[in-house]
Amino acid sequence: MFVDAATWLMLDLSSSSFLFLLQVFDGDNCNELRRRLLPSYKAHRRKFFPQSTISKKYVRGQVGRSQQLIMDVLRKCNVPVLKVEGNEADDVVATLVEQVLERGYHVVIASPDKDFKQLISENVQIVMPLVELKRWSFYTLKHYTAQYNCDPQSDLSL
Repeated sequence: MFVDAATWLMLDLSSSSFLFLLQVFDGDNCNELRRRLLPSYKAHRRKFFPQSTISKKYVRGQVGRSQQLIMDVLRKCNVPVLKVEGNEADDVVATLVEQVLERGYHVVIASPDKDFKQLISENVQIVMPLVELKRWSFYTLKHYTAQYNCDPQSDLSL
């Protein structure tokens, strides 16, 4: 699912109160270590642009420019931006969630990445865009358990 930057920037955060807000991006060369360890890593994923007329170099350039624009806007809004060299954003987020929970805080993760559902707990909820419905979906432990009949940590489909 592709979610444009404007959609994310329009997320109405006024319904919740946050002590801290942070944006995490994939670090440069984020997949290299995993690809060396497991060459088939992410090989099953369909290509973002399957058309052979669009070069990978062009797409990377466009994504890079878009990401830089988003980073600039977030910084102007005083939202810290984090990129950890060699690490994927989801790994960084999972590590930060663990550290924040140890300090007794609650966490809200806004992402279209369904893999974050495995982090849902009493103190972690996920907000995901439902682009086709033009709204957001909040997942709490209660909602997840009602929908899937199991808790996220024991869901083998994640």
